[in-house]
Amino acid sequence: MTCLQPYRCDDVKIRHYYLSQTGDGFPIFMGSPYQKGYGLGSVLSSLFRVATPLLNSAAKTVGKKALTTGAEILGDVLHGKKLKTSLLNNNFLQASRDLSTRALKNITGPIQGPT
Repeated sequence: MTCLQPYRCDDVKIRHYYLSQTGDGFPIFMGSPYQKGYGLGSVLSSLFRVATPLLNSAAKTVGKKALTTGAEILGDVLHGKKLKTSLLNNNFLQASRDLSTRALKNITGPIQGPT
């Protein structure tokens, strides 16, 4: 059975520890040459954490617009129009313009703030 001993602070070891961190007698702190930490992974994960809601909302918007455009194209084809003319006339081009303007509004909206 071991007997518990009170903790005694060893001044010599503590002094040596802190003095070994000063650079060549100058009062400059020299830390460890190799730092331990989370590194690039934590930076990228925080970026993904920020970008994920933006990408989710963008995917929802694109998906809704794609379904609407597809339904309009299908309606044109069912009414006798050719697929190529339906794509080129209004549906596909208008959808791409609409999505690009929405994306620009979403990007510049929070930056400008209330007017």
